Amino acid sequence: DVLARAQLLKEVTHALRERPQPAGRHRPGNHDVRVFEERRPGLKEPPLPGVSFEQGAALGVPYTTAHRALFGKAKACKGETVLVHGASGGVGLAALQLARAAGLKVLGTAGSSRGLELVAREGAHEAFDHQQSGYAERILAATGGRGADVILEMLANVNLNNDLAILGRGGRVVVIGSRGKIEIDPRLTMGKDGSIAVTLNEAGCPTQAVWFVAHPCRASSDV
Repeated sequence: DVLARAQLLKEVTHALRERPQPAGRHRPGNHDVRVFEERRPGLKEPPLPGVSFEQGAALGVPYTTAHRALFGKAKACKGETVLVHGASGGVGLAALQLARAAGLKVLGTAGSSRGLELVAREGAHEAFDHQQSGYAERILAATGGRGADVILEMLANVNLNNDLAILGRGGRVVVIGSRGKIEIDPRLTMGKDGSIAVTLNEAGCPTQAVWFVAHPCRASSDV
């Protein structure tokens, strides 16, 4: 169960945050495995079938980032439509799987044929090439013209203003990644009662809520 796995990885991540990092350089994964084994004494086999301790330690950042963005910030609900903008990376793939498992309609983008195949295989109902002109219009058409309820954005400095144009009424954009500045038109959200938030990204940047609007469907507490 994908959601159960995400909860387990969240537990491991919290354990890592509570424990100081060892001095000096260390190979990624070693410290994670040691903390996990200490929290689960006597555990000899990895808890995820077919996944080693080292591989499991590497899953924590993308899955907890995706989980926080979807359910902590966006408060995504079953039946809603989520667009994962940049879905072929680590966080994007985790978001696809979590969203599909939670009963959302999942749209994903990628920039290559290989990426599109991966996005479709990992759970997207429809995949779009964000390198092609007019892809935003095709995404809007896939929502029946309503726009997406939730957009997870991996490259906000390029896409954020375009995201706002295809956001549905009451929709939420969660920025996970950005590599620079961008100018946006706030009126694109004001007329839709939309919202923008920023969450922990793959590089471990501090979490900061920028703007969030309450919604009955999003009553659960932050995670």
